[in-house]
Amino acid sequence: MRYIIPIFILFQFLFLTACEFSKKQGEKETVQGETNVPDSVQYTTQLIRKMDNLCDDSLRECSYVQIKYPEVTGGLSETVRDELNGFIKDQILDMIGAGDTVKTLQGAIHVFIADYQDFKSKMPETFQTWIQEIDIRVLKNDTDIFSMAMANDSYLGGAHPNYQLHYVNFNVKTGHKLGLEDIIAEREQLNTIAEVKFRKLKNIDQDQNLSDADFLFENDKFAVNDNFAITNDKLIFYFNDYEIASYAQGPTSLEIPLSEISHLLKNEFKADQPIN
Repeated sequence: MRYIIPIFILFQFLFLTACEFSKKQGEKETVQGETNVPDSVQYTTQLIRKMDNLCDDSLRECSYVQIKYPEVTGGLSETVRDELNGFIKDQILDMIGAGDTVKTLQGAIHVFIADYQDFKSKMPETFQTWIQEIDIRVLKNDTDIFSMAMANDSYLGGAHPNYQLHYVNFNVKTGHKLGLEDIIAEREQLNTIAEVKFRKLKNIDQDQNLSDADFLFENDKFAVNDNFAITNDKLIFYFNDYEIASYAQGPTSLEIPLSEISHLLKNEFKADQPIN
């Protein structure tokens, strides 16, 4: 169960986070890349960090941004490569929330930090730290599917930080974003299987209403959402804070082995069947 974070715990959180950022003292911004050349899609992991000029090692009463993401470099057509990179950039810009007129990551970071500095100039007596951490990681990368987990962790004041995790899956050959309907032939049958696992995960009796356990589904009927990732051996569904339960109950990650739903997979997603 979650609770409202006391201010001393928030200080401790900021201090521990500062240890990572203070490794390169004297640098207000660092950008680095790590080359990754897997069997299929080739990409370089990019890391961007920037702090405002008010930051010291404690990272108190200042703002900073960290963005880690894959930049696709090869292993697919130039058109699909550009589409994937454009999608990733647009998602990051949306997470930062810099507005429709900002078109670059550096521009969005500048707006984020400038907004904080403007806030502090108007309310200098207010203790507040703004944090924006975006981490996009590759989950599956083969000749057919490129899947990513896109995490956005932020604190802009208030009782607690905000965390959102979204999955996205692409057909490597076409660049088409895969929906659940592209992978699963019978969604209702999947819901039935997933509900059994959900109830077991949450210790809910099979004859108990989900609402009685403080979970909110339309018409009190369990259903998977569209926030899913397909990996080599399972489907993963993620329900973010407030989606089906209160913040205190936290998010829910639900995993279903592909071996248990092989009869529901469309033919091209079954073992040893390439995607056209």
